[in-house]
Amino acid sequence: MEFEFFDNLSNVKNKIEEIQEVEETTFNYTAFEIEDIKSDLIEEEKKIELFAGRTMENLYKLALTFERVRGKLANRKNGVFVAWCMHKGFNREYVSVLTKKLQISKELRIEETKAMALPNLTVKQLTKIDADFSVNEKLKIVNSDKPQKKLIEVLENKRYIVSSTDNISKIKKIDPKEQMELKLKEIEKEIKYHMNVLKELNQQKYKLEKDLNGVSQS
Repeated sequence: MEFEFFDNLSNVKNKIEEIQEVEETTFNYTAFEIEDIKSDLIEEEKKIELFAGRTMENLYKLALTFERVRGKLANRKNGVFVAWCMHKGFNREYVSVLTKKLQISKELRIEETKAMALPNLTVKQLTKIDADFSVNEKLKIVNSDKPQKKLIEVLENKRYIVSSTDNISKIKKIDPKEQMELKLKEIEKEIKYHMNVLKELNQQKYKLEKDLNGVSQS
């Protein structure tokens, strides 16, 4: 009876392993001609499934795993890395931003969890090929309580126009003349506002004086 129990347990274990093997190999490694590293990538799949289900602290490990996989697939069939990630349930943008956060963590030598918590828009702007930020400026941004707001402040100080606080990628640099013209427009707008306020106050004053004269005559 005891042997029968262990035989059944062994059968159950084998069945579970068979199911796991099927689930782990649903990606079409043959189509992308990467069968030679299939077992290696299956191990990476397991790590991704493990790290993806945890908290912010493990996003760093998830990013490291994506970076390793990308390195292993660098010289393989075009598009295989994106296809592999999407098969695991991660879209291109998510993986891109996550690995860029890893890039920031390494470049600025900041805590991994801090890098993973940065706003996605801020990360995209900091890691653009033509990004106009010094290391000190980047550190000020990532160490700020409000990184996105700080990034916009840095850009504006560098004579950039940020078209929207919600889309910091839409920016353009302006020359000193354009900067002065914009400042003049702001001043003119402010003068117009105060002139309207003054006009309204004069109207109220005139009405009160008229009412006061009426009361005095009666």
